Amino acid sequence: MPLNPVREFHDYCQKMQYIMKKPVKSIQNGVATRTIEVEANGVVKYAYTSTASNNDTAKIISLQRIFEVVERKLIRNETSFKDASIYIASKTL
Repeated sequence: MPLNPVREFHDYCQKMQYIMKKPVKSIQNGVATRTIEVEANGVVKYAYTSTASNNDTAKIISLQRIFEVVERKLIRNETSFKDASIYIASKTL
């Protein structure tokens, strides 16, 4: 069963006490653009802008990319390179 990236990221932000700012949305020439920013301790820690054919897809893409960056950063801080590759392999199964 595939995970819901939106719910998963919201849960992560709550756990880490991050604040997800209200997304900036725009549609020009039928292309939706969405920018999502995550704030920690009053500083924008993560931000990503994506474009897609509709707003929902742009939102999912932005959240997936931010979550990937957060996971990579956590892996780098908590484990050695060898352990991180094992962790990534287990996450993709």
